[in-house]
Amino acid sequence: MASIYEYSDGREGAALETSRSTRSGLLSLKGLIASATVSLFAGLAFAAAAAAPGSAGEPVMAIFPPSSTAADVMIALHEAEGELVTLGRFDNVVVSNGGYDGYSERLYEAGAILVIDPAVAHQFGL
Repeated sequence: MASIYEYSDGREGAALETSRSTRSGLLSLKGLIASATVSLFAGLAFAAAAAAPGSAGEPVMAIFPPSSTAADVMIALHEAEGELVTLGRFDNVVVSNGGYDGYSERLYEAGAILVIDPAVAHQFGL
């Protein structure tokens, strides 16, 4: 809704009032963003479960807590008896190879929060 007002020099102008519907539109936008974020993380979790790394000798991508440094990740790889293939986009992301079955479990024991197939992770920009 607009109100007409007059400038001091005689010109007329219109002032827009913030209506209740505008504010509720902003609230619904926040809800939409929150829903999209939750959906993204749920989709990532589903993709990780569906594409869990399997065979021995295949590389895996391990994601460690965000506070992890590259040194922390290298220590965790050593504890899991893994071999570095490449570093990820972030310090807490690494592609590695364990050589035999059970490597994913050892990565989790060493502190990884998610272990997935690198091809799937690439789709999410990791």
